[in-house]
Amino acid sequence: MGEDLSAQDLLAAYGIEPEEETADEYRGVMVLAEGAGGAISEPSLGALGAAREVADALGARLEALLPGGGDDEAAALIRHGADVVLLSDAQSEYDPDQWSGALTAVIQSRKPEVVILAASDVARDIGPRVAQRLHTGLIAGAQEVRPEADERLLVGIVPLYGGRLLGEFACPDKRPQMICLAEGAGRIPSADASRQGEIERLAT
Repeated sequence: MGEDLSAQDLLAAYGIEPEEETADEYRGVMVLAEGAGGAISEPSLGALGAAREVADALGARLEALLPGGGDDEAAALIRHGADVVLLSDAQSEYDPDQWSGALTAVIQSRKPEVVILAASDVARDIGPRVAQRLHTGLIAGAQEVRPEADERLLVGIVPLYGGRLLGEFACPDKRPQMICLAEGAGRIPSADASRQGEIERLAT
């Protein structure tokens, strides 16, 4: 065994079966939010609205990850439907490596079964990066999401061939299920000043 071996190779060499994660370990819905100066972007609010509907259908908690955000943005996310806002210490200005690392680390730690990304340039860039790191799938450009609660499955409805056809896509075998919305998808929820939620500060 003079050559470099991966951890999986070493386990196999000694007859040890690695423990595999199962879908049952994943619960909850997560959305990536973008905001600055106390305001959350409209695409992020649209994604939050879609995520709220999915969380309600699955009977799950909705967490919003806000890189580089502050208390004002966190409070706005709670008013619009988030149960928990996770404040990352990543810089608020988008940095692909930093944001991808932060989102990947939070997903690995919190284990949401669904991750919803907004219809934004940031989300379209970060989505494939994070999905690749997590070895899961990504449904891109969904104009609608449909939760199937019995199977805890999320179906993304994606326009094909210039919108002449609609395709339905799902990721039944991998977790988390990741979906990036199309422009205009997701209904922005009304703000409710009486909503209560949690704010957690993360070091990522």
